[in-house]
Amino acid sequence: MSSAVGFLAAAVAIAIVGSLLLWLWHSARSKRPPTFQEHLQALAPRGRPAQVEQPSGIVAFDPDSGEELSPGT
Repeated sequence: MSSAVGFLAAAVAIAIVGSLLLWLWHSARSKRPPTFQEHLQALAPRGRPAQVEQPSGIVAFDPDSGEELSPGT
């Protein structure tokens, strides 16, 4: 075997071993991917929103007077 072929085989072997070592090191350091539930929790608002008084949208009126009343009355 000529020295060029041996040099090329050694370079390929070192590249493969190096790639495997980097892959193992990275996979040991990386955490697991988040679940769907964790994604939803990240998107959810923090705490409970304050309750805001809003009218019901139903407007009562007195059919005898023909005049609409405000929602609070």
